[in-house]
Amino acid sequence: MYEFLLPQLTHDTLLLTVNNRLARFVQSEYTAWQQQQGHQAWRSPQILPLETWLNAQWQLTGDRSLLSAQQSLFLWQSLIENSDTGHGLLRIPETAQQVADAYQLVQQWQLDLATLATSEYEDVQAFAA
Repeated sequence: MYEFLLPQLTHDTLLLTVNNRLARFVQSEYTAWQQQQGHQAWRSPQILPLETWLNAQWQLTGDRSLLSAQQSLFLWQSLIENSDTGHGLLRIPETAQQVADAYQLVQQWQLDLATLATSEYEDVQAFAA
């Protein structure tokens, strides 16, 4: 499947994938390809999921650390509990997870929260707030 890519990988190559599973798969394919070439030892390229690489780059920038998924979810829960619309909700942890997922999509699609705030839907307005 990745036959075109494997010969181009060298020990100083960085290949970013979308998730851990794909990184492991490509690494496995690279190992099999090297063995088919008759090699018994080789220096492997860096094959990493994008999120792992981004976290490593962030750590290199200084003392700052990223929130864990649990810490992030706790902050979302706190925001919802302290919001005007959050007081009437029964399942705040589940809502927090959905809001966190929605916010991630907003970031990925580079949507403007100010535009969302003008939505005709009350839920979208509450999310934007």
